[in-house]
Amino acid sequence: MVKTKKGQSAESISHPNSRKVVQLSKQIKKIEKRKKSKNFHVLKQNIEGVKYIWFRDHLNSSTTECTHEMLANLIEQYLDRFDDELNQIKIKNTIGQRKSRQHASREDVIALTKLQERFEYENAGIELPDILQRNQLSMLMNWNGQLRFLQNFKLRRFNKKFLTSKVQISRPPSPDNMNIEMAEGSKISNMESEENKMNKPMDNEISEVVDSNSSISLNIEDKRESIEDQEMN
Repeated sequence: MVKTKKGQSAESISHPNSRKVVQLSKQIKKIEKRKKSKNFHVLKQNIEGVKYIWFRDHLNSSTTECTHEMLANLIEQYLDRFDDELNQIKIKNTIGQRKSRQHASREDVIALTKLQERFEYENAGIELPDILQRNQLSMLMNWNGQLRFLQNFKLRRFNKKFLTSKVQISRPPSPDNMNIEMAEGSKISNMESEENKMNKPMDNEISEVVDSNSSISLNIEDKRESIEDQEMN
């Protein structure tokens, strides 16, 4: 009997295409897939947690109510949070006579992140706890940053179009807009008065035509009656 290793025969080694090896490889792939899914979930939780912490820290500690305008301003600040870092990188690149870009990979990652987040906000919307509701706002303000409590938040997507429309509705009309509306109203009234003036002569002409027609019809009737009287006599 052929010996491959000490105390191990060739018959005890499984064939690569045997049922046992195939089953074992399936189990290994399943375990790897589960680990990959778990790691992705943890990574996603970390990203969401960092985002929620940013909003919590940039809200005033005495805030008890968040309006649409406040939320829109917060989101714009969040989307521009890397601007200071980008400016620092640009300043470093202008110093000296370097041909290569310092921190090029970091700058590219930031630019791509800003582009993706801006596109998400202007289309599907950025996903956040619904802090327009007071209980969710209070929950975020009192959150200690532990990822296991993320599932307690009620999430909602906010896009730019929705928040902008709500802000415009909630704002009172500005004096400039009121003056424009008043000017447009006076312009319309002046146009209507001019139209009425133009229509008055036409109305008079129509009434004169009607009167003349009625007088003609009366004269015809009188002549007809006189002719009938003569025939009878």
